[in-house]
Amino acid sequence: QEESISNSQNVKLGIQHRMKNGTFKQSCLPYGYYLGENGEWKINEDEAKIVRLIFNAYIGGMSICKITNELKRAGVKKGKKGWSENGVRYIITNERYKGDAVLQKTYTEDFPFKSRVNNGERDKYYVKNSNLPIVTAEIFDKANELLNAQRQRFYFDNTPVEHTLSKMIYCIYCVAHINGNHI
Repeated sequence: QEESISNSQNVKLGIQHRMKNGTFKQSCLPYGYYLGENGEWKINEDEAKIVRLIFNAYIGGMSICKITNELKRAGVKKGKKGWSENGVRYIITNERYKGDAVLQKTYTEDFPFKSRVNNGERDKYYVKNSNLPIVTAEIFDKANELLNAQRQRFYFDNTPVEHTLSKMIYCIYCVAHINGNHI
């Protein structure tokens, strides 16, 4: 067990060193990409069309739920499980599609080797122009601005709202959001 932990530490240090100097190669590529013969990322043009369609539909006012349903209805294939709202949201928020990368979004804890989302516990590395973009930075940024605005509309202090009409109805006297406790 100690040897396994030591080997794990060495591998983690090697990965972190490659992240710092920009030579880290991701082995699991996002939808729309494939690995070329020399390990470089290439665009799968059939899948890239779907990625562009997702961005354009979202910017055009279609909800993530509707985009997901339309992809399913059209029979567009994606892995074994198919399309989900989280999968569409992941595409919209993944900076890889504009050609950049955030490395170390997740990390693995020391024994018992559990993967965690990196909320600042470890350093993250932002690499500009790390791969070929599928959408322009302007389209990516516009879609994420819309997504963040939508998130702000329905969430307050990162906690879900109490009911569907929260933050949609205002008091005419104090301009506060009306909730169950407002008098």
